[in-house]
Amino acid sequence: DSMTRRASARLLRVAGVVLAAKRDANGDLDLARVFAGKPGSAAKAGAAKPLGWHAGIAWVEIGDAAVSYTDATAKTPVALAASGLAAKFKLDAESGADGVRVRLDGGEITLARLDAGPIVAVGAPPAPALRLAALAVAGARFDSGANALDVDAVRIGTLGADAALQDGRVSLLDLAPVAGKGDKPANPFSARVKAIELADGSVNFTDKASGVALLLERITAKLSDASTDAAKPLAFLLNAGVKSG
Repeated sequence: DSMTRRASARLLRVAGVVLAAKRDANGDLDLARVFAGKPGSAAKAGAAKPLGWHAGIAWVEIGDAAVSYTDATAKTPVALAASGLAAKFKLDAESGADGVRVRLDGGEITLARLDAGPIVAVGAPPAPALRLAALAVAGARFDSGANALDVDAVRIGTLGADAALQDGRVSLLDLAPVAGKGDKPANPFSARVKAIELADGSVNFTDKASGVALLLERITAKLSDASTDAAKPLAFLLNAGVKSG
């Protein structure tokens, strides 16, 4: 409806999507610039407010998608590659005085494979430090206005990780993104997952100083109420077999 600047659709189906995103050392995501206004575009005093709009899609279905992502805020810049991504969710978006607000609901996501590791030089073989396969997400909800993600359940079919202890620090921690060097957002990102289950995992761990190596295999785990709030307790159940070398 052009008069009310509203649009709606029952179904949007997309297949074969390839998405690449980058986050620089300041914490700015290149995709976010698509929705951000140009510098100096803020409304001046007395100027007419831009007309708002609203768009809603009852169901968005994505099939056989691939995603690559690099993050330069980590101590060791990290690259992620995902393949075999399928998703289904409800989408609602609208513009207002604070910009564009996007809400996702009823999200169901499956992922065939996800690799994460340090960024390597062009032409060099990849060195994934973390490998996931057969990932399933149920009941995902996201609100860009609150900058919050809620998920009912996450199930990981298989997980593989390679970690080293050097100078008192675990190498995997160096791959964790940080807030960045730019201004802190008014609403810091928050996430909560009610239940996480790992069906089968393995972790190779090496102490660089002593040369001691451990292999944790046949790892199964269940976690409850995981969140980005470090003050909240985390309930978990973990089983694993241990080998040393």
